[in-house]
Amino acid sequence: MASGIGNRIDDLKGSMERLSTRERMMIGGLGLAVVLGLIVVVGYIILSGLEEIEESNVAMRTALKELEKNRECYMVQRRRTAQLEVRMSRSSLELNRFVETAASTVGVNIAESDEVSPVEIDRYIQRGVEIKLRKVTLDQLAKLIKQLEGSPNIVQITRLNVSTRWKQHKDLDVEMVVTTFERNTSKPRGPRNKKGKKGRRKRGRS
Repeated sequence: MASGIGNRIDDLKGSMERLSTRERMMIGGLGLAVVLGLIVVVGYIILSGLEEIEESNVAMRTALKELEKNRECYMVQRRRTAQLEVRMSRSSLELNRFVETAASTVGVNIAESDEVSPVEIDRYIQRGVEIKLRKVTLDQLAKLIKQLEGSPNIVQITRLNVSTRWKQHKDLDVEMVVTTFERNTSKPRGPRNKKGKKGRRKRGRS
C-alpha cells in the first residue's frame, strides 16, 4: 500500500515536470486562488461568530442594566404579590354577610342587594354584590367605604354611582358593587365570562 502511494506521488511529480512553465504558473495561480478563497471564507465565518458574540454580550449587558435599574421596583412588586397571596390564602369571604355587617357598623341600611355572577380571571374568581342605599349622608358613605376596603380580605368597590335628592342635597342615593377575589381551585370549564350578570336573588325593600 505504501509503495502504491509512493508510485502515485512519483507519477504526480512526473506529470508536473512535463508541464510547461505557463501551465505550472496557471496551476500555481489556481491553487493560490483556492487558498485565498478558503482564507476569506474562514475569516468571514470567524468575524461573523465574533460579531454575534459581541451582540449577545451587548444584549446581556443591557439586560443586566435594566434589571439593576428596575430591581427596586421588582422587589416592591414582589412584596405586594406576596402580601396579596397571604390575603388570598385566608378563608373565602361571605360577601353578603360582610357587607351587611359593615353597613350596620356605620348605621346604614341596605335597601336592595343583588348578587353578581362570578367571573374567572386567570387563577382567581371575582365575586361581587350590588347594593343600593337610600338617604345616606356623605359622611356615612365615606365611613362605609373605609369599613369595606379596610378588611383583611381583598375587598374593592368596583362601581359607585351617587345621586342627590330633589332639594335634599345632603341625602344621597347610592349604588355600588362590592367585589372580592378568591383562588380558583376548580379546573377551567369553557370560555371565561367577561362581564358579570346580576343574579336573580334580591332582598330588602326598594
